[in-house]
Amino acid sequence: MWWEQRGVDFWIDPDACLSLRAENVTVDEDAIGNALEHGRHQLRESVSPDALARLYDQLLSGKRPALLAGVAQPLSPEALAALLLPLPRDIADRLSLAGWIPAERPSPADVGKRWDVVVVATAHAGAFDPATEVQARRMAEALLSFDAPLPSATIDEPLQLLPPPELPEITIDIQRVAKPGVRLGLPAPPADAPPLLHELHAFAASADRRWLDPRSLAAKQPSKIEGGYASFFSSWVQELRKQRPAWAHAEQWDVKIDVLRSAAITFFPDPTLLRTVGIPKNDSRVPALLFGPCLHERQGNSLAALGEEGLRQVLTQSARCKAPQSVLHPVREWLRRWQLRKSYSGTNVEALIGDALRLFPH
Repeated sequence: MWWEQRGVDFWIDPDACLSLRAENVTVDEDAIGNALEHGRHQLRESVSPDALARLYDQLLSGKRPALLAGVAQPLSPEALAALLLPLPRDIADRLSLAGWIPAERPSPADVGKRWDVVVVATAHAGAFDPATEVQARRMAEALLSFDAPLPSATIDEPLQLLPPPELPEITIDIQRVAKPGVRLGLPAPPADAPPLLHELHAFAASADRRWLDPRSLAAKQPSKIEGGYASFFSSWVQELRKQRPAWAHAEQWDVKIDVLRSAAITFFPDPTLLRTVGIPKNDSRVPALLFGPCLHERQGNSLAALGEEGLRQVLTQSARCKAPQSVLHPVREWLRRWQLRKSYSGTNVEALIGDALRLFPH
């Protein structure tokens, strides 16, 4: 599980993506019933009937996100499951729930893009809708009541509550749901291409992946890569712009594209390709020379092929970008080593590196 890998340096970075191994889960009817009763008990202890009624009122009236307000600490998974019991099965099955957000003033517009139900610490969640208030209060009362035990049938039936007339339909955008294992239609390099190309293609084609650790490519970097392979990067970058899944976060998807841009700039330094794929913006989390430390000692000079202006641009962006220190530090140290070697194919390379090093945050 992720806890066993918590010591890995990159895991502390917010852009990290860690795949969890599959687990076999066994349950029985008694275990489910006990878990739900435990969840109802926590709701009685931590949530007021009025706050719970307001939550159901928002759900019934179609508001997103629906807020469960005034909660001082995260709800357990059992409590979150219990919240779904009064709802019709077709609605409960499609809701996404955030167990707690500690912010005093969460942005509904922001969290509503990710969650349908959000538990927050704020004191209230707005006024009731007259059309759904009575039904919402009945749902909250039934869930919290000690005298209304929930039979096993309520896993499929919503507490035998009658819906109000003209109950608004609650819809969920299914395109927002991530589907693990989705592969994008990107052109693949030939079988005899260097392993580096196949690794980069696997990253680009996986809709689940957002980051590629440079250390994973260091051993795959050949002494020389034929320039003909550069065209793959152009097509990958263009196709990723077109094929972003509806459920993929736009900023995270930009990180994925910028990682490929960095690979193109580093491994195929060519002014024409640089213009085609573009340079990551200064506010990107990815330095243009992210993969610079992967280059062999003599390969650093190959970057001079970008030309003085192109090299200045990628060096400046690498120093000014918004990448975390765990990402910037290896790039900065590699540039220092490159500068000290003083074996350049361009007369201004040393000065350009020096200018960039002065721009890095201290």
